[in-house]
Amino acid sequence: MNKSYEDVLNSNKPDSKLEFFWLTFKDSIKNYLNEYDLEEMNNLSDVLNSLQREERYEEIEEFIKQHIENIGYNMIARDDRYHINHIDTNIKRWKKLSGSDIYPTSNTFICILYMYIHIKDATDDKKDDMNRIIELIKEFALDRSNRDVLNSIMNILIRNKMFGSIDKMRNIIDITMFLRKEYVDKVGVNRINVTKSNKLAKYFLE
Repeated sequence: MNKSYEDVLNSNKPDSKLEFFWLTFKDSIKNYLNEYDLEEMNNLSDVLNSLQREERYEEIEEFIKQHIENIGYNMIARDDRYHINHIDTNIKRWKKLSGSDIYPTSNTFICILYMYIHIKDATDDKKDDMNRIIELIKEFALDRSNRDVLNSIMNILIRNKMFGSIDKMRNIIDITMFLRKEYVDKVGVNRINVTKSNKLAKYFLE
C-alpha cells in the first residue's frame, strides 16, 4: 500500500475511510477512462477537497456515490462487462472498508448493476429473453428517465419465473402492477410486499 494511502486511512478525520476509498477507486479505474472522463475525475477531486475543508461529509459521500453511478451506467451502456465487474468489486470493497453497503437495496443503480452482472445466456429456450434483458438494461443506462424499460424487464423475468431477480427488481418497481387486481384488492399491498415472488407466481398477470 502506498504510504500516503496509509496516512489517509489512519488519520483522525471523520471522512478518512471515504477519502481512502476515493483515492484508491480513482487510481484503480484511471486506466480505462477516456481523456474527458479523466479530466472530470480530477475536477471531482477538487470539489471533494473543497467539501472536506468545509466538513460537509454527508455531501462527500453522496457525491462519490453519484459519480460511481455515472461511471457504472456509462460502462453498462457500452456493454463493457470487464470494467463493470471492476466497478462492482469496488462497491463490495466499500462494504469491507466501512462495514455497510454504499447503496441501499432501493437504489436503482445497484439493482440494475445486479441484473446486468447476473443475467447470463441460459438454456437455448431462454437465450433470446436473456439477450433482450441485457439490451433493455443498456437502453435504461442511456436514458434513466424511461421507467417503461424497467416494466419490460420485469415482464420478461416473470415469464421466465426468475424469482430471485424479480425480488431484486421489487426494490425499485411496484410488484402489484404485475399482479391480478382482484388478488391485490383481496390481500392488500402491505401483505404482498412481504411475500416472496415465488409465492406470488400464480397471481402474476399473463
